Amino acid sequence: KTCTLTTDISMTISGAAISIPYATGITLDGAGHTITFLGVNAHHAAVYVSNSNNITIKNLSVQDFKNGIEVHQTNGATITGNTVNESRAYGITVGGSGSGTFTITNNQVANVGENPGNARSSIYLQNLSGNGTCSGTGSVVVQGNTVTSGYGWGINVDVENSCINNNTVTGKGSGIHIVGPGYSNAQSNNNIISNNVVTSSTNDGIAVIGSGNTFDSNTSNGAQYYSGFSFDDRS
Repeated sequence: KTCTLTTDISMTISGAAISIPYATGITLDGAGHTITFLGVNAHHAAVYVSNSNNITIKNLSVQDFKNGIEVHQTNGATITGNTVNESRAYGITVGGSGSGTFTITNNQVANVGENPGNARSSIYLQNLSGNGTCSGTGSVVVQGNTVTSGYGWGINVDVENSCINNNTVTGKGSGIHIVGPGYSNAQSNNNIISNNVVTSSTNDGIAVIGSGNTFDSNTSNGAQYYSGFSFDDRS
């Protein structure tokens, strides 16, 4: 079933603008419309998905929520073609356990983290396990996203066997973070990190804690205080 927005949405009291609990096979098509929080100190996500299966969120813009799009304890999700601006903590966050195919592609996430104390990650994946490739059933793919500005990490991945490909991260506190403990309390192992471009990070460009990860054709420029690429002894 596809649910399509036909107008913009504004909220002045805290809460999720759209909640999708215990659902299967739902597509939320923003159709280019915007959900904006106009109150003070948002404490919820614009879109909150929980305990569901195979949910798609696409073509949506969200502005000024605590989290832009949050997917929790859900089996399979596609988040594509969305724009997330000015989130206080997370732009797009997916995790809290779940299995299936997860695809986070072609999103634009800007100015996440209003200050260093609140900032988390522009895109965050936690406690997922992919199929070790960049496509197909059971894959976990973060691809073609553009992340700009704000505090905290650009892309923070606490998973195994995922694919982090062809993303651009500019002007974040740190660019891409591949870090455990990861799925089943393992480190973030056996991920594919390829064709990403990280520019003007305050801290590290790309930092990795985990083993068996594959790096191919990544670029890190202008890390101000730490390293372009950082690996610890578990890497």
